[in-house]
Amino acid sequence: MIVRLFGAIDIFVGLVFWIYSMLNSIGWEIIPSGLILLLGIILLIKGLIFAVGLDFLSILDVVAGIIILGAVSFTFPIIIIHVIALFLVAKGIISLAG
Repeated sequence: MIVRLFGAIDIFVGLVFWIYSMLNSIGWEIIPSGLILLLGIILLIKGLIFAVGLDFLSILDVVAGIIILGAVSFTFPIIIIHVIALFLVAKGIISLAG
């Protein structure tokens, strides 16, 4: 049950982060930066909790959370945005399927 909840969170964060980055790249600031900060913090905390066991995917969650937090202040290359969003969505789908 908790794995599916975390999977849904991963999908939501991945999609919102991708939409936020794509719209901000063309100058549309529709999604508030505060929401992105909150989602980045949630992902970071979730990753840190499970990274204690040296789970590789949880360590990648921490990296993704840091990049999402940084995306509010910095512009990242589009490939980084796509890789992070795809990673989160794919991880979420696998969590929901399992």
